[in-house]
Amino acid sequence: MTSRHPNNPQYSSSTHQVKAYGFPFIINNSASIIFRLSRPRTWVFPSISLILGYTSAGGGSLQRLLIGIMTACLVTASTNLVNAFADRREDLVNQPSRALWLDKIGPFEALIVAFGLYAVAGTVSLLLGPLFMLILGLGILDSLFYSLPPLRFKANPIRSLVSFSGAVGLAFLGGISINETVDVFNPFFLLFTYFMFALVSV
Repeated sequence: MTSRHPNNPQYSSSTHQVKAYGFPFIINNSASIIFRLSRPRTWVFPSISLILGYTSAGGGSLQRLLIGIMTACLVTASTNLVNAFADRREDLVNQPSRALWLDKIGPFEALIVAFGLYAVAGTVSLLLGPLFMLILGLGILDSLFYSLPPLRFKANPIRSLVSFSGAVGLAFLGGISINETVDVFNPFFLLFTYFMFALVSV
């Protein structure tokens, strides 16, 4: 029987640490990696877009606004996880740290988490009505096919620009729809979507 004493040459400090920290340590480490891969800084654009859409429609309920922001953040986080999964080969060269994080938790595990976050966003959106859910559904489709085949919008510069600016525009419409109305000819919506298209294309 192998001794567990640190002076024993067969003693493994890493094994000891795993036994000391156990399953909660693994969970916390995985959550940290998922958080990094979800790229929280990218949640800002859709959140601001949703807030602008909501305020342009008159606002009214801080609680409903916060729920809308949460769904925007969840979908954006899912988008980044799907993107990390789809771009693993390219990331080995271009963003090796992201590829390393992905390998630590497993590509398919990251994809499962992404779909779980989509499901949470869809469930929460029930509180905001059918119009918001419809726009959220379009946003999720755009989110998926931005990176995944067969469409993979990002593979084509024009489609990539449309998809990205469309995602921000859909967040704006989502903000409007929280008040149970949608106006695709809203001048602020058209201006903001065009601004994002022009900004990304520069």
